[in-house]
Amino acid sequence: MMKQNEKYLKATLGVEKLSLSLNSRFYPELHFAAPAGWINDPNGLIYFNDKYHLFYQHYPYSGYRGPMHWGHAISDDLLHWQHLPVALVPGEKDDVHGVYSGSAIEHNDNMVLFYTGHKVVESSDNHCIIKQVQMMATSRDGLNFEKLGVIITPPPHIQHFRDPKVWRDGDIWKMVVGVSEHGIGQVWLYTSTDLVNWQFKQVLLKAKENQGWMWECPDFFQLGDKWVLVVSPMGMAADGFAYNNHFQVGYFVGRMENDQYIVERDFTELDNGLDLYAPQTYAGITDRRIMLSWFSMPESKIPEQEDHWSTCLTFPREITLSENNQLIQKPIAEISQLRKSLTQLEQLSLNDNQLILPVNGKQCELFIEIDLLNTQAERAGVLLAYDPQTHKGVRLYIDKQSKRLYLDRSSTGFGPNGIRSIALPDGEKLSLRILTDKSSCEVFVNGGLSTLSARIYPNYSANHIALYAENGLAKFSGVRCWQLQSIWIKPFPNM
Repeated sequence: MMKQNEKYLKATLGVEKLSLSLNSRFYPELHFAAPAGWINDPNGLIYFNDKYHLFYQHYPYSGYRGPMHWGHAISDDLLHWQHLPVALVPGEKDDVHGVYSGSAIEHNDNMVLFYTGHKVVESSDNHCIIKQVQMMATSRDGLNFEKLGVIITPPPHIQHFRDPKVWRDGDIWKMVVGVSEHGIGQVWLYTSTDLVNWQFKQVLLKAKENQGWMWECPDFFQLGDKWVLVVSPMGMAADGFAYNNHFQVGYFVGRMENDQYIVERDFTELDNGLDLYAPQTYAGITDRRIMLSWFSMPESKIPEQEDHWSTCLTFPREITLSENNQLIQKPIAEISQLRKSLTQLEQLSLNDNQLILPVNGKQCELFIEIDLLNTQAERAGVLLAYDPQTHKGVRLYIDKQSKRLYLDRSSTGFGPNGIRSIALPDGEKLSLRILTDKSSCEVFVNGGLSTLSARIYPNYSANHIALYAENGLAKFSGVRCWQLQSIWIKPFPNM
């Protein structure tokens, strides 16, 4: 259903027109992306009227960032998505320069959206004053939305005040908001009985030294008897192998005691790769906690922008909590519906050489198990998006000397460079589960205890996957690879 409002019609027609000139060389087959234009944070995942609804930050007129809109898509299975008309457009007094991130809930058979209204009050070359408030919109049909205006205004000295995440706790509605006060990142908690009138409850948590001057996109949810707080800090300094991205994403684990959040696991990086930001979770009809994230990094080089689109979202992940309060992340079980053919190899040994696997590496799910006990090679692992002619590719490998697992995209065709790593987990075997797409890879280590995610931009011919060993013997206990079907029924579903 097309909205009749002129601004909404213009935005939807704008992205439709832009999609006609889109270059699909890097456009994903397994990851959600807009039909054209810029996208960043996921803004809300909700099951409403027998459909999953996904909203996301969107600029419909260019592959480069502009005043934020809310894009909109629906799905029956969290895999295959149909694009819908733009859901929210900036232009009111309090959101004139952007409808920023937020969340969605259902109440009294209505869908209710919460978002940050963004307004630039004053701007010059080296000075900018902004005003951010929390706003609300509702819909009876999940397609057409009526803005209801401002519901929370921060104290006058607060500028950075954004990204409301709302949930129901018994008879009370609760909201967390990301805040910067006096140069310290923090999360504020609000409560309401009617979704319209909100009361400040408390500062849920604030940054300690080197935990950021602003905490964006907070999410607060319960797993078992623990409470997890996810934030995206701005302004953390690198510390050895940690915190090397431009901005960070991490989580705390704790318990609620007398209405206070007692942290039991301090800030831990959510993903140890190069490109994951602004995650949001959803507890749906199956009682799973599903997470989607922006599959990029603020201020990163994005080659597809010249192709009239920009970035995508990570594959949906189910998250659980280990006994030692560590988040476990796995692709949702529905991924099995995309599998179409299996290649399986057993007990491989490589001695200072490589083996190209008989698979197409641009769209697959790969399981690799490395026998750490019997591997003596200095380095051993897998080459993703590999071109045998140029020997370029993404290297995912263990380094026996440093006892680390590395993801190195410094030798690909296009795009940014970068190396990230984690300490090599204890144990006799290392299990790697890898999702590859035309311009990305997601690595799940030892059942999802660690993840490394990265956008990659290989040459067209770089569609191979190879195992390799350097300076010694490497043993691979097994390799399985499923080719995966595209999530798109058509390359760009009709709007």
